[in-house]
Amino acid sequence: MDAVMVLLAGVALSAFWLLAPSAPGDGSPEAGFARDMQAHHAQAVRMAMIIRD
Repeated sequence: MDAVMVLLAGVALSAFWLLAPSAPGDGSPEAGFARDMQAHHAQAVRMAMIIRD
């Protein structure tokens, strides 16, 4: 019974490791979107500072 539990735990952990999403690469659409949004938010902060002043 213990061997079966260890085997099932190993299978579950292996499946999680294989199916877990990885971080997007620098050239991926996700990374490009994040860079674009960083510039967009920087513009919004600048506009808010202009309005505040």
